[in-house]
Amino acid sequence: MKKIFLLIFLFIFLCFLVDAGEIYGEIYDIDLKNVVAIITINTTPQQRIISNSYRFEVFPGFYSIKAYFFKDNVTYYGEEKIEVKDGSYRVDLILFPVDEEVIEDEKIKEIVDLLKDIESVEKKKPKFPLILIGLVIFCIFIIIFVGFIVLKNKKKKKEKIEIKHVDEFKEKVEKILRKEKRILQKDLRKMLNVSEAKLSLLITELEEEGKVKKIKRGRGNILIWQEGPVV
Repeated sequence: MKKIFLLIFLFIFLCFLVDAGEIYGEIYDIDLKNVVAIITINTTPQQRIISNSYRFEVFPGFYSIKAYFFKDNVTYYGEEKIEVKDGSYRVDLILFPVDEEVIEDEKIKEIVDLLKDIESVEKKKPKFPLILIGLVIFCIFIIIFVGFIVLKNKKKKKEKIEIKHVDEFKEKVEKILRKEKRILQKDLRKMLNVSEAKLSLLITELEEEGKVKKIKRGRGNILIWQEGPVV
């Protein structure tokens, strides 16, 4: 019994003395483009990953690294065999189109079938997102265009209203002057409740039209209504 325990201890001790090796690399298609594939190595138990690169830690021995990927109803496959002693080994795999019969691992076949189903579903998906984006952009353009037209029309309408208000103001001033015949400009401004600048501009216009005569008196002006042009 002691000999058995001694042998087991010796075996475990020797296992720790053995240097583990490392195999790593990347996966490429026939156009040397890095691709995502199913990668396996025949360790016990088998190691399997899905990636565009791999890194396996292994004990010294002989190993077979295989990689598969599926695209456009075609299965791509690559395999490399290597003897590992110690240290790191880089093994890149280039995958070539093959018949599916080359895949012997049932698990791998299941994964390849799953990839086929996924690709088939992706191809059948309607391209609504692109159409939707196009419609959204078109709608935004229409909204901006309509908004611009509405603002432009509002601006024109506002200008017309302002012109209308000026005409009304002018008519009101003429009516007061026609009635009063003679009035101080400051009294007229109080009656109209407008700014001095606005009234002065209108009085100047009426002077040019010959409807009003302005006489300076102290700090103010006397406005005299004229029935006709000033002679």
